[in-house]
Amino acid sequence: MEDVRDVVKSSHGALSDLTESKSAQRLSRKVTQMIGQMDELVTELSARKEVLIGDIEAKKGRVEVRADGKEPISDDRKKEILDEISKKQ
Repeated sequence: MEDVRDVVKSSHGALSDLTESKSAQRLSRKVTQMIGQMDELVTELSARKEVLIGDIEAKKGRVEVRADGKEPISDDRKKEILDEISKKQ
């Protein structure tokens, strides 16, 4: 809707009767919803990545050190994350 308002303003009143259609509004809502779902998926995949990296490091015998300075993820938390991901699939 904001884009429609910008077009009307830039036309100096020549397009004052221009409105966003209902289908455009629906499409906008659907796209916003899809973006939200993708954000959730990216978050889940990031958590899964952390778990896998931790497992690989543990198998190599290295001490897990995170670049962001936070505490390493515990094995129990890793299992919880994997269980949550499995339930969502």
